[in-house]
Order: sequence, then structure tokens, then C-alpha cells
Amino acid sequence: MRRIVALVSGLLLTMSLVGPVVAQGGPEINYIVVTSATVDRGGMVTIYGTMWCSQPMDVNIDWGNVNQAVGKTKSVQGGFGGWYWCNGTTPWQTQARADWGKFSSGWAWISGGFSGANWCDEDPNVNPDTYCGPHAKNGFSQYVKIGK
Repeated sequence: MRRIVALVSGLLLTMSLVGPVVAQGGPEINYIVVTSATVDRGGMVTIYGTMWCSQPMDVNIDWGNVNQAVGKTKSVQGGFGGWYWCNGTTPWQTQARADWGKFSSGWAWISGGFSGANWCDEDPNVNPDTYCGPHAKNGFSQYVKIGK
């Protein structure tokens, strides 16, 4: 029951606090989800997910975090990042290692912030009329069961 309450709370928090930041008529990054996560014997977590971009763009994970409870009072945490070419529904994958200790199979909060843009094809110093399109931002926070 506690897991269901935590999952529902996490989904509500995600829907209410994390939404797309979009320039009017600009690109969007939406539907960032973790589809699965696995851990190896060394404690490295591999995270698999999907995101959707309204138009082709480079997308960066500005920050990412895995937080897993260990016992009643401690947790193991680790960060992740990455760059992806996004066009429509696009898979993403990254890895995280704990700052101390090791991740193990079980439940964990996985969250991150993504940003993207249509990058310039031309150097604005050469051609001052070059337009570097608007940026998009979004994030996610999800309670995920990490498998082996």
C-alpha cells in the first residue's frame, strides 16, 4: 500500500510541478518517462526511457539523479547525464553509479531535467542574421523498480 501511495504521490507531483517550458510556437520536449531500469553486479544502474520532441533537436540531460532508500534512514544516490538527437518519439538510455555504496534491485526515485534546441547551422559571428531557434525544457520524476 505504501508503494502505491508513493507512486501516486510521485505522479501527481510530476504532473503538477514539472511541465514543459516552451517559447511561443517553439519546440517542445514532452512525455519523458523511464520505461525500465536494471542494475549490474557492480551496482551500476542502466536507465531506459522515451521522450517525445515536437521537432528535430539536440536534447541534453541537464541533471539526473537516482535515489534509492537503504534501510529506514539512509539512501544511495548517483547522477547521470547524456546528449540525444530527438525527433518525435525517441528512446534514451543512460547509466548512474552511486556516489557511495552500491545500487541494488528494488524501488528508487529517478528524476532529471532535459533541455533542447534547434542549433544553428551557421556561425552567428560570420552571419549575424543566423537564427538559433528557441529552447525547450522539461523534466520528470518517477518511482521505478530497478531489476537485475
